Amino acid sequence: MTESTPSSQKSNDLWMYLLSGFLIYVLVYPFMKKIINGEEAQATLIATVLALIGIYTGKIISKVVNPKQKNIPSGWLVFSIIILVCLVAWIFIFSQFTLPARNPLNLLLFGLPFLVTSILIGAIIHAVRSTIKNNLQEARITAAQSRSELSVLQSQLSPHFLFNTLNNLYGISITQHEKIPPLLLKLSDLLRYSVYETKENFVPLQNEISYLENYIEFERLRMGERLHLKTAIESLKDDSPKIAPMMLIVFVENAFKHGKNSADEKVYIEMELRTWGNFILFSINNSGNTQGFADNDKNNGLGLQNVKKRLELLYPSEHDLHIETMEHEFKVRLQVKIK
Repeated sequence: MTESTPSSQKSNDLWMYLLSGFLIYVLVYPFMKKIINGEEAQATLIATVLALIGIYTGKIISKVVNPKQKNIPSGWLVFSIIILVCLVAWIFIFSQFTLPARNPLNLLLFGLPFLVTSILIGAIIHAVRSTIKNNLQEARITAAQSRSELSVLQSQLSPHFLFNTLNNLYGISITQHEKIPPLLLKLSDLLRYSVYETKENFVPLQNEISYLENYIEFERLRMGERLHLKTAIESLKDDSPKIAPMMLIVFVENAFKHGKNSADEKVYIEMELRTWGNFILFSINNSGNTQGFADNDKNNGLGLQNVKKRLELLYPSEHDLHIETMEHEFKVRLQVKIK
């Protein structure tokens, strides 16, 4: 984003004053014809110069009164606008009922409110510009902080996933070492996506679906016949729907993890992913031991807290997350807006 230099700002201000002077001259001339008899052009020129001086004076007054250029209170702004409206109304009314053959008095009754109006306009314009500038600066700072926080959160995802997966592979290498070669190939595909293809804030939903399907196949190889999985994943025709990368994997990974850790002979998992209007709908249910699945659990807290923070940053007021924990079942319902 380019920022204006002092010289360019002065040039912009000069053009603004020239344009304002022209408009003021055009607007004031008809009033001068009604207020004075003869020499309307000279009187209009003087009024225009006084108006520009008034606007500049109002700008200086605003700087003196508010040197730190803080946001103006709404009450002060409303009061100033009311006074401004009253002054403008007086100028319009007086121009219709001027005193005959009283040019000096007419000029005073018109010129004084006109000058005060110019000063007030200058002060209001400067105060409003300062407020807008402050709000933009605060928005830039907030956005930079959000991008930094989001970058940290996304950088946590791959190590978190790799740590859990390596723990699983260690256990399998002891009891079922023949499964290690195909699992390592799948792991390679998963890590390639999580490391190289998740740098953007949003990725095509189809890419995320492929990643989930690879992970599910990885778990099929690992769990074998113990796994009873039912999936309903929408087949997308294009890459236009987008979603934050690795937003859903935490829920899928935890479903398999807690199913595996249960003492049940069979592990039941149901997953659905589809689009509905402008939203992506995701749900997953799993059986098994759900104890320790809370946010404050050391092993699972990072993943769940990461997802919640990323949802707040990337989908403010555009997501709906419901997590339901029962004794032997865990349910997740997530709705996010398509990007």
